[in-house]
Amino acid sequence: MIRTQSWFREYEWVLVLAVAVLLSGCNNQAITEIACSAKTDGTIYNGAFINESTAVAVGEIGTVRYSRDGGTTWKKGDNTSLCLFGLTILDDTTFFATGNGSSVRMTVDGGKTWTALANIPAARGKGLSFASKDTGWIWSKGALFETVNGGESLSPIPLPQGMVVIETALCQESGIGLVCGIDGRIYRTDSAGTSWEKLGSYIDYLETGFVRQKANDNQTTAIRMEGNNGALVSIGSVKGKSSLCIIYTVDGGKSWTQPALYFPKVPPLAVSFLPSMDISTFNLDTTISWYRVDFPQ
Repeated sequence: MIRTQSWFREYEWVLVLAVAVLLSGCNNQAITEIACSAKTDGTIYNGAFINESTAVAVGEIGTVRYSRDGGTTWKKGDNTSLCLFGLTILDDTTFFATGNGSSVRMTVDGGKTWTALANIPAARGKGLSFASKDTGWIWSKGALFETVNGGESLSPIPLPQGMVVIETALCQESGIGLVCGIDGRIYRTDSAGTSWEKLGSYIDYLETGFVRQKANDNQTTAIRMEGNNGALVSIGSVKGKSSLCIIYTVDGGKSWTQPALYFPKVPPLAVSFLPSMDISTFNLDTTISWYRVDFPQ
């Protein structure tokens, strides 16, 4: 008994350190939920907070909803389209959405009214990323397109060799951005796809047990960069428990930190970055969550 107590005291600090390291990679510290909306009405596939008062949601047969009271109540927006899956936020009033029928829609009044932009030449829009009202990328699972005239027309961007399925992309300016494939590889172009530089990769992290969701219609992976600093977040699970996994870069995506995990109360179905670099998720119970991201110092 005395030997056991002595051994524990001798190695107590090692055990404490090990637990701390384990928790640092799998706890809630990297992401903090700061708001959650009331449930949306209608059949919704994606949604996001924009700021403390404004939120937006899109879904079945062109359904759009918007809120001006922090997601407490929802109002019907005016839109005509097929189902909308992809959603991106440019600023406090300007949002873009895409989905079935190759449709692309834009609102400049915070979700109240939506106008049609040029359809992408693909079966279904999966996601969007806009650097300005004029310049953005829109993609299906297998094709990437760019607009430089506010969606009046689209030009194809060739994908990196061997990329079959796009998980997410980021338009930084005309011809410049990143694309992430289903295989976990991240590429960057500054020539509108004429050439691609292979950066790092985001993979299933075996040491944490995290397994990504892949190839869904919803946005299950999102990436955002500000200069050389950025983050990538994915929806997945650890031993069947729904989780968000976030990694960071400080060198433009060439290398990434070890993952931090967050286990939300309600499983998320779609995830997106806001211009502030915060994260928003659309959840299984049709609520929308807003997460503050604590970037490494």
